[in-house]
Amino acid sequence: MGVFDWIFGRNRTNARQETPRDMGDDRAVPTIVISSSTLPMIGLWHSDSKSSRAPLGFPHPELLMAPDWEKMRRRSIVNYLRHGDTLMSWEGYSFCRFKECRYRKRERLGSRDLTDGRWVWPEGLWHYVADHHVRLPDEFVANAADQDFVVPKIAQSASVSTSLEFWLQWVAANTTAPSAAADACSLEEAQAICAKLSTAQWTASIALEHGRWRLRTECTGQSSSDFTRPISSNALRTHLFRFRPREAQSVLDWQQALTIASEYVKHGHIVRPFMNVQGQDDERWWAVVTPGFRQPTKPLAEIDFTGIEIPKPDSAIMLPHGWKLEVMRGMDEVEWRSYLEKWQRI
Repeated sequence: MGVFDWIFGRNRTNARQETPRDMGDDRAVPTIVISSSTLPMIGLWHSDSKSSRAPLGFPHPELLMAPDWEKMRRRSIVNYLRHGDTLMSWEGYSFCRFKECRYRKRERLGSRDLTDGRWVWPEGLWHYVADHHVRLPDEFVANAADQDFVVPKIAQSASVSTSLEFWLQWVAANTTAPSAAADACSLEEAQAICAKLSTAQWTASIALEHGRWRLRTECTGQSSSDFTRPISSNALRTHLFRFRPREAQSVLDWQQALTIASEYVKHGHIVRPFMNVQGQDDERWWAVVTPGFRQPTKPLAEIDFTGIEIPKPDSAIMLPHGWKLEVMRGMDEVEWRSYLEKWQRI
């Protein structure tokens, strides 16, 4: 699975293709075979989506603006970026993160991941270097220079995945540490949250590095790191729960969930699970009734459920008198209590 599968939820449309080169470039183009099953990816930016599973350490490109960087070779670097071979294609387009950008195609910067057999980058990365003077890692430029800034042809190879570790680490080491969020918790509190949410199969930890938090998670022997400014305890929990796997044996039954929910009252109402729903993935889902966007005008006990069809997993419908019926994925006690605490605060 490619990195954009889980960051943006976009669907892959086709695999590798060769990208045409400049008509006037008659230099010999070598052919190489990708020697690694995992290649580092660079040039990924912060998303404003609150539901995004993108790493917290993705920067805004303005943090990497350097007008004097690689002035003599910038044009060669841009040309190299534009002519990578297609590793992956995706539905939907990337857009320029600079709101004042005047490039006429700023909303359609590309939909492919390109590669030179050693690195991977988004199709539109050339635009940031050419038009916004964004700098890139020296290691990437050194590799391009070794190729005389001519992207080699890529021989057919086995499936290749991408890694964000290098990019996140490099960004953290080469940008100014961001200020803590106004409601940020302490490092000690953040470490306690990570310890509480860790399970036998999945662990999270936080340490201070490059003037920010380094968040490390590990699951079944696979580890990953992310970087963030100090954030609130609620924001940290929300982010961790997006990646924390649910262990089937720890998921509560709806009756257990209801017993816990009765401890959390808001305006005289509670979140009320009332049945289990089996999903196609054999995971346990709950049908749950909660107050909707406005204060309910009638007690739940007086609502007639006759004829109301239970929605599909991960969807919701509005009920009469301000109630909402949602089918959500079942949770263990730690995640369920965190959900209820967040619901109480809203």
